Amino acid sequence: MGRRNAIPTGPRRGGVLTSLTIVLALVAAGWFLWLLETDVEAAEFKRVNTRSTRVDVGVTWCDPRWTAAIQELVARHPPFESDDAESGLFVAQQLARLPFVLSASPPETIWPDGVTIPLELRVPVACVQVGREFFPIAKDGVVLPGGWPAPPTCGGGFLPVLALDKAASQEIRPGQVVWNDAVADALSVACSLWAELEVEDLARLGRCMIDARKARRTDAQEPGTVIQLEEGRRILFGRAPSTTEPGELPVEKKWLHVANALLCLPSGPPLVAGGAPTALPGETDWELVEVRWDHAAMLPRGGKADATLPVKSVKTPRPRPEPNSRPKASSPSHADPAKPAGPRVH
Repeated sequence: MGRRNAIPTGPRRGGVLTSLTIVLALVAAGWFLWLLETDVEAAEFKRVNTRSTRVDVGVTWCDPRWTAAIQELVARHPPFESDDAESGLFVAQQLARLPFVLSASPPETIWPDGVTIPLELRVPVACVQVGREFFPIAKDGVVLPGGWPAPPTCGGGFLPVLALDKAASQEIRPGQVVWNDAVADALSVACSLWAELEVEDLARLGRCMIDARKARRTDAQEPGTVIQLEEGRRILFGRAPSTTEPGELPVEKKWLHVANALLCLPSGPPLVAGGAPTALPGETDWELVEVRWDHAAMLPRGGKADATLPVKSVKTPRPRPEPNSRPKASSPSHADPAKPAGPRVH
């Protein structure tokens, strides 16, 4: 059974930098460095050429348009000496105002290379539809710039779409914070999706929409959160992980039910050309699966409401680390953006 990925810290594995820094890159998910290239103007000092900026995104998911925005912003500043702390700090402060930047650390002079500024990016965990475009959204509700004609892929799967009221979605703009009970609950479900599903599960899941507008009214009759998949399939998910109401399964068991239900589906087309099928050959094309209880049940396509079948437990729970054990490095794509990364990757 494959390794599971983490959030939406979070896009899967980072590229090899060196045998040492690959580990640091995974731990420091959400960080990247941009370096201001320098021109030699004298033997004893260098000047930062702000029109020649190199962006090193490392292992973090980063829209290419964000890279262009960073370069454009830096280029507006006139060249300055690499030991000019005031100018470097001003540039860092300007970068911190970009909506996809969570924080910018004070610049450092790296002789003889110039100036380096570590940035912590917001990581998309879902997306919202505005008109005909889909904009990524971070777990803190910030809508990130860069619209897509369809939900973009991120970390081996598609960013789930959040179901919003039509009137509210029409007023959304990049950089805006979208936050209410329905959005908070849907983002909580989206974060748990990235934390609990494996790469192959994400491929089988495909595009989906998380509708958590009734998550806080969940009871025996009201399914609460409903996850809508392609081809009319639905997952009755219940309460959001962020709530503390008793009476339902832990979120990791719900997603295990989902993963097993996806294994029951017939084989579908590959997620990418030449890739593996989106599901192993299964036995049941279901249209609904209930994952709120100990024994998950699915309704075969076209079946009567009471003609449910049990979901086979092919997959088993992953081992959980001991309380005092050191956690494994998580996927950089969906690491928790609220936690600042420690080491820097050069």
